Amino acid sequence: MKIKLAFASLLAALSLSTSALADVVNAGTIPVSPADPFSHVFTHGPGAFFDTVNFDIVAPQLGSSANPLVLTLNNVDVFAISGLSYELWDNAHPNGVISYGVFSGNDTTYTIMLSSPGSYHIDLSGNATGVAGGVYGVALITAVPEPETYALLLAGIGCLVFVSRRRGKNPQVDSTAFA
Repeated sequence: MKIKLAFASLLAALSLSTSALADVVNAGTIPVSPADPFSHVFTHGPGAFFDTVNFDIVAPQLGSSANPLVLTLNNVDVFAISGLSYELWDNAHPNGVISYGVFSGNDTTYTIMLSSPGSYHIDLSGNATGVAGGVYGVALITAVPEPETYALLLAGIGCLVFVSRRRGKNPQVDSTAFA
C-alpha cells in the first residue's frame, strides 16, 4: 500500500512540474569540450509539444542529439515520447531562413556541417504519450580540430615545401614518364 501511495505522490509531483506550452532555451555559446557539452532536459505533460533552443557556435560543425526517456512501471508508460524530431535552422528563433535538415530524436548523434560560425536554433517537436507526459534531453557540441590535426597539416605542408625545393635544385624531369 505504501508503494502505491509513493508512486501516486511521485506522479502528482511530476505532473505539476510538467509544462504543456513551448519552452525556449537560450544556450549561449555552445562549448567545444566533449567532456562538457550543452545539455538540457525538457519535461512535458501529455500531448503534443514544440520547444526551441537558441545558440551560437564558434566553429561551423555541430554535433547534436535528442534522446527520449521511457519509464514503464507495471506495464504502464509513465513517461514516453513518440515522434521526437528536431530541425536545425540558422539565426535565432523565429528568424531562421535556412534549414539544415530534420533529424530524428532516436539516441543518434548527428554531425552537421554549417555554413559559418554564428547564431542558430533547433526546433524540437513530438508527442508526450506517457500517463505523466514525456521527458527528453538534448545535447549539442561544436567540433574544433585537435592540436594534433594542425600539427599533421603543418608537417604535410613542410614535406611538400621540402620536395618542391629539392626538385627546384635538380630540375631533370623525364618527359616520357608522363606520356
